[in-house]
Amino acid sequence: MGIPPRSWFFSYSGFTEEAVARMKAVGMFWSSQTELNELLDYAGLRRLPDL
Repeated sequence: MGIPPRSWFFSYSGFTEEAVARMKAVGMFWSSQTELNELLDYAGLRRLPDL
């Protein structure tokens, strides 16, 4: 048995409180542009473009 797949949602502008509550309830991951850029920086990868 391996690790079950998970969903990871991304939003440039973030999520509503209701969306965050639902994602928490079902065990999903989520990130805003700022958070994802921090992960990319940590991994030494290119940041997301500004839209």
